[in-house]
Amino acid sequence: MIGKFYESHAKSRDLTVVDVWRKVLENPRPNHVPGSEHAETWSNPHWYLDGFWWLEGTPDEKQGFVEGYLWCMRTQVPAPSEMYSKPASFYVEKIDAFTKANGESKANREKVALILKRYRDKESAVTPK
Repeated sequence: MIGKFYESHAKSRDLTVVDVWRKVLENPRPNHVPGSEHAETWSNPHWYLDGFWWLEGTPDEKQGFVEGYLWCMRTQVPAPSEMYSKPASFYVEKIDAFTKANGESKANREKVALILKRYRDKESAVTPK
């Protein structure tokens, strides 16, 4: 839906993905879209982005994922949220080490966002109410 928005709104190409996402959400989807029965669906917020996905990624894809995640945490998640004070490359190295150490084990079914969370700043750990 985001891609279709950019395609059909050429003058809005400078909007961020998050801003386009909000615009798309303003216009609810119809109850049924022809062909949607063959579409992929995910029952979790992290899709297929697990350790096995990470192992297949290129260095640029990994860097982009971490940079995007950190940007979202800084700008889109209400405070208090997780804090990450180190450069994205630090977290890429940590996730690389974790996923390589686990190889083909079930541990690599863990979502990359949850692996990344292990390396957040300790003082940012939010205690549930």
